[in-house]
Amino acid sequence: MSAEQNPSSNQPGTQAPRFDIYGGIHKALRRAMCGLLVRFSSTDFSDDAQSAEILRELRVVLTLNTHHLKDENLFYHPAIEERAKGTSARVAHQHEEHEKFLAELRQLADSLEKADAKTRPSVAQKLYLRYGVFVGESLLHMAEEEQDMLPHFHKHFSDAELNTIVTRLRAQIPPDVNMAFMCSIIPALSRPERAMVLGGMKAHAPPEAFNAVMQVAARPNLSAEDWKDLTTRLGIPA
Repeated sequence: MSAEQNPSSNQPGTQAPRFDIYGGIHKALRRAMCGLLVRFSSTDFSDDAQSAEILRELRVVLTLNTHHLKDENLFYHPAIEERAKGTSARVAHQHEEHEKFLAELRQLADSLEKADAKTRPSVAQKLYLRYGVFVGESLLHMAEEEQDMLPHFHKHFSDAELNTIVTRLRAQIPPDVNMAFMCSIIPALSRPERAMVLGGMKAHAPPEAFNAVMQVAARPNLSAEDWKDLTTRLGIPA
């Protein structure tokens, strides 16, 4: 679930951007996690509707994080271990700790759902504080992957090989989870990145799949200006 590879440059003295296996999905997770943290702080948890909405958003974020960790464990770590043994040990251990944290957050979410209006604010405060710690640790972890792990992938794999790994990863994601990822990824990307990802989908995916992503994941999650920019870049009606 990363942004598409940037085109290579053949100009002398320039270095083309390498394929970023973390870029798109990490942007999406940062946007989803931090946005929820902000909304969490201003929610009135004595209000049934507000509490239910935060719980819904939280469970989506937890689901995305769970699948993301699993996908990296299944596809990224075995690949780098084949060519540079021990490289993924530190981040793999962090994944184990994050999985425990995710389980704790799910339990706290269940407790919040069961709490009555009177006790809900105190339960919500505990969940808010723990979720804030999880967000902080996740931000540090993603930065470490991008700054320390990605150079190892670039050293030991060609862009074509990295693209193959990411393609295999994407192919096993359930459709509903994939759409949830796209709802977070598309608004998190810059305008050129967004057009590159969806342009690739327009060119290669079945039309019904592309149209579903545009109408479910893109249009509702973009501003009017961003939607107009995207459709203009893709050459389709707004």
